[in-house]
Amino acid sequence: KDHPTAVAGMVASFHPTVRGIARAANLYSANGDDYATFAALDAAMDWGSSKAPILNNSFWAGNCGLSDTISNIDRHMDYLVRYNYDLAVVASGNFNVLSCDNVTPGTFVASPAKSYNALAVGNYFDQNTLDWSDDAMNASSSYNTSGMWKPEIAASGSAINSTIRWDPWTDNTGSGTSYAS
Repeated sequence: KDHPTAVAGMVASFHPTVRGIARAANLYSANGDDYATFAALDAAMDWGSSKAPILNNSFWAGNCGLSDTISNIDRHMDYLVRYNYDLAVVASGNFNVLSCDNVTPGTFVASPAKSYNALAVGNYFDQNTLDWSDDAMNASSSYNTSGMWKPEIAASGSAINSTIRWDPWTDNTGSGTSYAS
């Protein structure tokens, strides 16, 4: 799939010009790209936790940032962090401009970024200059407008080059909190 291939490249690519940030890391992909139920996502999270102490969760589940309600998948993420001692780095979601209903802006981070023990990551646009004065949050990056302060951190996630599934094997793969996380 395109999305997990790009995220994996950002983590562990050995390409000579588009390198991952942790090239020596062992990378396991549960590839939740096609999971349609919370049970399948929970199983993917459990499998990932059994393989590695650092989890990157670049998926959203549930209500697209329309509610601050903690869901079972958020609680499941909290469980993995608390009892398996994992570091969970979670995409905050891309619903600040339009949620998945394509009408309403999502004013909260998406699940599982709502979990108390996960490090939720927002997306800022690095203009690729030396100073920070022109950098800004990407307008679509989800954040909470009340309740818990989420995301806790932001990273460059706009106009990212990474690995793709066809020749020439790298390209601009787009933008999003998945890429920031």
